[in-house]
Amino acid sequence: MRILLYTHEFPPFAGGAGVYTAGLAKGLSELGHEVTVVAPAYEEAIAQWDAQQPYTVDRMLLPGGRLTVLAGSIGLIRAWLHLRPDMTFVTDVGAQLAASLASLVFPFHAPYCITVHGSEIEWHFGIGRRKRPQALLMPVVRRFFARSLAIVCVSRATQEALLYKLPALGERVAVVHNGIDLDAFPPVTEEEVGRLRNKIDAPGPVLLTVARLIPEKGIDNVLKALSRIAPDMPDLRYVVVGAGPDLGRLKAQVTDSSLESNVVFAGKVSQRELSAYYALCDIFIMPSRPSDRFEGFGLVYAEAGAYGKPVIAGRTGGVPEVVQDGHNGILVDPMDVDGLERAIRSLLSNPGLARSMGCNGRRQVVERFNILRMAESTLQVVCEREGRPKHGGGPGA
Repeated sequence: MRILLYTHEFPPFAGGAGVYTAGLAKGLSELGHEVTVVAPAYEEAIAQWDAQQPYTVDRMLLPGGRLTVLAGSIGLIRAWLHLRPDMTFVTDVGAQLAASLASLVFPFHAPYCITVHGSEIEWHFGIGRRKRPQALLMPVVRRFFARSLAIVCVSRATQEALLYKLPALGERVAVVHNGIDLDAFPPVTEEEVGRLRNKIDAPGPVLLTVARLIPEKGIDNVLKALSRIAPDMPDLRYVVVGAGPDLGRLKAQVTDSSLESNVVFAGKVSQRELSAYYALCDIFIMPSRPSDRFEGFGLVYAEAGAYGKPVIAGRTGGVPEVVQDGHNGILVDPMDVDGLERAIRSLLSNPGLARSMGCNGRRQVVERFNILRMAESTLQVVCEREGRPKHGGGPGA
């Protein structure tokens, strides 16, 4: 089957929707399908990365601002005319806007499927604090959703939120949990871990967050909890991997709390160095909190699980579907600093419990949250609705 994946977020951009699309593309390719990803071009060197993938990557230039949606629409129509795919997957919020506009002027004579991560709901339909989406595009997006073959939500929480706003979608909506590419997170040598430990001067236990630096990720509350723990554990280190607009505020909080020797802002890192950070850490922590950004799943929790690390996470959105309290981690009220402190102290003082949770997390990723299972389940959803065999070909209706 010829499959087109259309996205406005893709590696080397490090957002969750981009990682999801790359994983889905690889999984579908491993199942024997002919896959093309239409994605933005970035300033970073991408030709070598694209050439290494088991699928075709077609890069398009997207200007910023108001022209992004229009340019994306033209890019999608051009790609569709060239490829004539049997199935199209639209996999992130920006791509959904552009595809909705494209569908007004161009009839796609083949089925398409939409992936909903969570942020799309409040962006398109006004759930959360962003109550007033662009009035002109909202009915266009509704029409695009209503005409899709299937809508795949990455969690039950995302499904419930979408159906709360658009109940008429009904059985069109299904849940397929995210999966990670285990090949992208290979084993790390003790030598690599040792070099990284020396680099960040971490003689003791290490906490890790991997996230875009925005308030919703709850890093500020981790710092508040750390300020209470550090006097008892001066060798404790907290590493934050990622970049974002909240960096200045977080650095000021570190200074105000006298945590300069305990906190490392690593910024953006390579995939190999990210693997080393996961291997190095003792606990992965990201207590995301409710906001106008909906935490639909949280791929980083599964990534931590791939390295057998216990997780401390906020009880919000779809997070409890990947972090099961007491099994592979601890769920907390993300606004409860006392609860965060107790969870950190509990895992640091009970290494047996931490190891057990980490092993459970690794097993869960291998068995449930991997890209091959995600690709198979996604195909099953769309093929059941279209009435074709899961591994079959043939043109779409």
